[in-house]
Parts: sequence; structure tokens; C-alpha cells
Amino acid sequence: MAIQNKFRRYHMVLRKFVSLLFGIALLSCESSPAVQADGTPDAGRLYNIHCASCHKPDGTGGIAGAKSLVHTTLDQAGIQHVIRKGQGDMMPFESLLSDAEMAAVATYADGFKKHK
Repeated sequence: MAIQNKFRRYHMVLRKFVSLLFGIALLSCESSPAVQADGTPDAGRLYNIHCASCHKPDGTGGIAGAKSLVHTTLDQAGIQHVIRKGQGDMMPFESLLSDAEMAAVATYADGFKKHK
């Protein structure tokens, strides 16, 4: 049991470290602002910069424990709250993105849901 607990703890720390590395790599590659010509946030670009490395470009998730955005039961406000505050292994983005950017990404991510 003790070995399993150590392995789980190691695995959790490793997943967080890998997530952090992905984020740093993506941020260091960013060379132009994620703003559209009219001055509003470019939600697709922001998603690709900050979210796609874990949630995948199509929102199906699975990388570093990321949840699927296709099957989420959260509404747009719930998605925005998770973006702002983080959840589980996901880091909070409230210090990286403006309110308008978080709202734009939440709207974009909400678009992945399978509406039944």
C-alpha cells in the first residue's frame, strides 16, 4: 500500500509538472496578441494557446487528466469559473487572462458540447 501511495503522489506531481511545462512552452511561443481586428479577444487563438495542450484542439481532453469539453455538464458560467479559479490539476487563469478573455474562452469551450 505504501508503495502505491508513493506512486500515486509521484504521478500527480509529475502530471502537474508536465502541465506546467506545456503552458510555459506555449506561452514562450506566443509572438502576436490574441486580439481580433475589432479589438475583441480572439477566443480560438486563446484556446489554442492556453487550453488545447491538455483539452486537445477538438475539446475531447484526456491529456494530463484534462476533462472533455465535449461531454461537460457545465454551462458557460461554470466553464468560466473553472477557467478563472482552476479545478483539480488545472491551474487558475485569473492572473493570466482578462475577464473579457476568460469569457471569450468560456464561450468558445462551450461550443464543443454535444447538444442533445
